[in-house]
Amino acid sequence: MPGVLRVGLTGGIGAGKSTVAARLAGHGAVVVDADRLAREVVAPGTEGLGEVVRAFGDGVLQPDGSLDRPALGRLVFADEQSRLRLNAITHPRIAQLTAQAIAAAGPEAVIVHDVPLLVENRMGARYHLVAVVDAPAQERVHRLVTSRGLAEADAWARVRAQADDAARRAAADVWLDNAGAGDALLAQVDALWADRLVRFDRNLRLGHAAARPDQYLVVGPDPDWPAQAARLLDRIGAALAGLDPMRLIRVYSTFPLGEAALDPALRNPGLILTIGCCLYLATGAFLGMVFHMILGRWFENASALRASILSRASFFALSKAFSAPFACTDNSASCSESGFICSSFCSSFW
Repeated sequence: MPGVLRVGLTGGIGAGKSTVAARLAGHGAVVVDADRLAREVVAPGTEGLGEVVRAFGDGVLQPDGSLDRPALGRLVFADEQSRLRLNAITHPRIAQLTAQAIAAAGPEAVIVHDVPLLVENRMGARYHLVAVVDAPAQERVHRLVTSRGLAEADAWARVRAQADDAARRAAADVWLDNAGAGDALLAQVDALWADRLVRFDRNLRLGHAAARPDQYLVVGPDPDWPAQAARLLDRIGAALAGLDPMRLIRVYSTFPLGEAALDPALRNPGLILTIGCCLYLATGAFLGMVFHMILGRWFENASALRASILSRASFFALSKAFSAPFACTDNSASCSESGFICSSFCSSFW
């Protein structure tokens, strides 16, 4: 639904997603729990449970005819092909119920989608923001053994079957550390809601870009910039789905890697690129090419830039993409200090 803030919540098994989801629900978010929907699609008497039994045998049933989840887990978490087979049965049904739950939430909701396999299924681009809950693997195994009654070997099998920390960090816009006391995690969630999600939701509904600072700062290089750029490109690509074809190469830093960078809003490359596109459309390929060569002074690789904007369809698609709801409505540092072209490029179209 346009204008509705969608937050993807994920983390490894036993990391504490349920605690975070419950806290966000207490603040007023509408939580769509993928695990709960996964149980619904294989409830007794459902078509989903019938397919699971046909695929894995009667050994995955309890005496009362319900699904024996630990027995099924021992099969699928120990074998990749079995897990893929189960996913092919359950995921389409879960997706249908998810769409129904989001539609029922209403246009004023902040939707938090609790998805254990968000990273594994590369779903991050579907959300305005992705929050990852983390805890050390040994701690998660301990929680699974003590609170859920799993055997230690089964607990480790489930942990190892999921994405590793590096993949989760690359997908995370927000990292919630649950290695310590529970109160510390709740404090992080409260700050996320008050300092980020409330503003993000308001800006999204009103169509406002995040406020620019009164003073521009020189910031040191941030090793997370490439991951931020990758997430932004994924979201732009998702916004372009169904529009005129366009090829996104990559986002180039406005300064050499390892050097301090001026806030990109100071140089406003989005305005420069907009003028360049208009010149191309007005005067033809020759003047457009000359202007793009001039832009080589400002960017590391003008040829990659030309490849992404040298057509009318591309200009139309860019304009549509950068007026999409997610574009720079977040008040996070990544929208004002990331040092990437797209940070200012997005906001210049608002």
